[in-house]
Amino acid sequence: VQPGIIFNPPPGPQIQPTAAPVVQPTAAPAVQPTAAPAVQPTATATPRRLLPLPSRNVQQRPHVFVGKALKGASLVPVGTEISVWLEGYSAPVGESVTKVPARSGNNYVVEVYQYGTILNPSSSLSFHIGKQDTGQVRTWSQGGGTVLDLTIN
Repeated sequence: VQPGIIFNPPPGPQIQPTAAPVVQPTAAPAVQPTAAPAVQPTATATPRRLLPLPSRNVQQRPHVFVGKALKGASLVPVGTEISVWLEGYSAPVGESVTKVPARSGNNYVVEVYQYGTILNPSSSLSFHIGKQDTGQVRTWSQGGGTVLDLTIN
């Protein structure tokens, strides 16, 4: 180092000052309260109120159903109840019991009469052997006749 000599540092890269990024404040997030979860009561089967059947209308001819009542591949015992139901009513619209099979092999005949005016050609009738629903459904027609083999497992 010599006296009187001024030492200038070598030029370095020139750094241009940049504008500081402008931070814009955002609105505070709006907290939306959610509705408290609705407490749903546990599903309990509310007994459906069944209607009593109106008076039987004997002025109209019944629809007659005839056939075999089977459990599996065998005829049900003689005296087994066969009933026909219309949804929403407290009693069957037709009842019978099985008998000794006729020459045709059929062992039940049940007549489904009109009750008041509740039955019509679009009425869905369900069939039971004893207390068990067969899952079979047919429609009603005044004076109709249907061969229908009923089956339960």
